[in-house]
Amino acid sequence: MVRFGELTEHVLLVDEEVASRLHLNSEERGVLYRVAHAGEAVGREVPADVVAAIFCGIASKRAGKQGARDCFSRVAGGVVATLLGRLIRGRVRRQRPTTTSYGYSFPSGHGVVAMSVYWHLGNSATSNCGGRYLPSILRMSSRVFCVAVLYSRLALGRHYLSDVAAGAFLGWITPHLFVRAIVG
Repeated sequence: MVRFGELTEHVLLVDEEVASRLHLNSEERGVLYRVAHAGEAVGREVPADVVAAIFCGIASKRAGKQGARDCFSRVAGGVVATLLGRLIRGRVRRQRPTTTSYGYSFPSGHGVVAMSVYWHLGNSATSNCGGRYLPSILRMSSRVFCVAVLYSRLALGRHYLSDVAAGAFLGWITPHLFVRAIVG
């Protein structure tokens, strides 16, 4: 059994490893530590979209005004995509494929978040990372993780293929439209 203190120590070690690979300065490292401690204070994990938004913000700060606009448009698009997904789900009210699952299935909320966070923010956050290969590795790993999340919804029997496809499309197109409208 892992004690909570050991878990917190592990989280901080992971944050330190990420910080060193991304060549974060002391101010940016402080943001990561505050997020880890905030998660510890409420006894929960920090949501992935919050962490992705933080990395996106750090990268956009380095990229200047254009990068900040790009980051903002992707985050805003992700939030709107999530809200649209919930509105559609409330209207359609499609039952899930298995009776043991609760709630409605169309569109997949995980599909929306996977595409808007891991795909779009993964692209934005990695564009200004240091190193020769690190941006490509981070971008590719965010895409692989995105596909794994989408596949897991089907493999676990929580959604139909059309649910996952609709969620993924909504999560991709909404931030994409925001980027085109805001950034140009």
